[in-house]
Amino acid sequence: MTQTNLEEAVRQPNRLLNKNCENLIQGIIEGKIVPVLGREHNLCDRPKINQKPEFWQCDFSLNPPSCPSYPPTHRELAAYLIEYFTNHGAAHFDEIQFSYPFQGIESGKWKAEWADLQHVFQLLCDAESKVLATSELHRILCDKNYRPNQLHKSFALLPKVIRLTKPDAPMFPLIVTTSYDRMLEQAFEAAEEPFDLVYYSATGEKDDWFLHKTPEGIIHEIDNPNNYRRLSLKKRPVILKVYGTVDQSIDADRLVISEDDYIDFLSWRNTPDLLPTTLLKQLRRNQVLFLGPCSLSHWHQRVILHHIWPTRPFLKKSKWYAIQWDSEESDDIKESNDINKKFWKKYNVDIQDISPEDFMNEFDEQIHSIIGGQGK
Repeated sequence: MTQTNLEEAVRQPNRLLNKNCENLIQGIIEGKIVPVLGREHNLCDRPKINQKPEFWQCDFSLNPPSCPSYPPTHRELAAYLIEYFTNHGAAHFDEIQFSYPFQGIESGKWKAEWADLQHVFQLLCDAESKVLATSELHRILCDKNYRPNQLHKSFALLPKVIRLTKPDAPMFPLIVTTSYDRMLEQAFEAAEEPFDLVYYSATGEKDDWFLHKTPEGIIHEIDNPNNYRRLSLKKRPVILKVYGTVDQSIDADRLVISEDDYIDFLSWRNTPDLLPTTLLKQLRRNQVLFLGPCSLSHWHQRVILHHIWPTRPFLKKSKWYAIQWDSEESDDIKESNDINKKFWKKYNVDIQDISPEDFMNEFDEQIHSIIGGQGK
């Protein structure tokens, strides 16, 4: 191979990356692609140790607490709560911490390969333990000044990009997230971009609703989704938090977080019956970009997909996309990822052969390029 051919071979993946990012960004700008942020997206932009994202750990025994600047993922939250309750004498964790679903956890070493947040909360079945765990979760996510990562900041710039490129007929993004923290909202606030927040509020009753928090902080119950008129993507972006949110101003016990919570959430009423028509149409009419992972090997994720997109497995023409974070390299995780890929294939999701870091760097660069180019 000549030097010229070698250089061309090196450039080719970058051209493909640029084109893929350009197409995805253009789809989001035009309102044709809905981004969905998965449960581990907080791994983005982290410091690395041995080529792997640094594991979140926080020592609340110190005053002030010693915590990293980035928020935890769901898996890290689960590991922390197991450690916390084990140290506080929760015998049921002592008995099961080395069996499914916690094979990878070693007491005192903050290692979590299979820790799953809904399993942890399910094991805290008595009311006192669940209240304590919810309070601890609230403290972890609210009492620390975490910083939004590159992913959050890039999405917060999208409204500016849309105003520059589509000034006459803007269609602002609907961004779906499965996280409980406020990193995405904080990024929008830092960018001084107003947004509408729609989140589920679980009360344990059959009349649960999604709530709408306006940029002014006013909260409305979405009790008549088919006729709800307070949301418009032509005016500003909408952040949809399907499992609830942790906020200083919102009750911490209204999350969909334990296995029973998910069963209640999925069985009492169909998710589409609770979502405003404006958002449901946007979800069903457009392509989806999963920034992950959004693990379809978890039953509750598949049921929600089936509720919102019941005919999706039969629609082979409309392709969806996924950018995956592989945070662990254990055999168990690899096996889980293989199973996950089979579910992705069923839903006609194209897993992009791009590292999350490369994708986000290119995403951020193209957004700033559009802003800079339009400003000239």
